[in-house]
Amino acid sequence: MFIKNIDNVVPDHLKEVTYRYKRALGGHLVSLQQQMFAYLEHLAAGRVDAGLLEEIRTFARRELAIVVPPGLQHAPRHEQIRFLHDRLQ
Repeated sequence: MFIKNIDNVVPDHLKEVTYRYKRALGGHLVSLQQQMFAYLEHLAAGRVDAGLLEEIRTFARRELAIVVPPGLQHAPRHEQIRFLHDRLQ
């Protein structure tokens, strides 16, 4: 959902550019959402190995700016899963 208010309404000659970037941003957000849902399914089902946990931690940190505690990768697997699941929900 994109919200318009008096501060971000553009003149007619800029609307096409605005629409293009909105579509690109919307597409990127949908892609992130799909990846999050896929990771949540794996975490909820407990179908995660060390490699997938690292991949999810990296995704959370890089794509969602989630602060991952430095020692999380050394915590027990169930704690890592719980942390990541809670943050991605």
